[in-house]
Amino acid sequence: MAVDIKNDTNRVREEFDGLSNATQVFIWTLVGLGVIIGLLLGGAVAYGLTIEEVDGRDCIEHDDQLYCADEGAQESTD
Repeated sequence: MAVDIKNDTNRVREEFDGLSNATQVFIWTLVGLGVIIGLLLGGAVAYGLTIEEVDGRDCIEHDDQLYCADEGAQESTD
């Protein structure tokens, strides 16, 4: 089944143009909020996956070195 993106895009554009201005603003507001929430959640997940707690401090491990806040590199204990 072939997907005709150009035809689908034109159909969505025609339907969207038929909406009132208030409805278009509402839709774009929801889209914007969705993008902001997605970025915040993505950042939180990325932070949780990359940061590990060592002796009560947040550290990142890179090339068997631990880089902690306000400190240089130290050998990893893994």
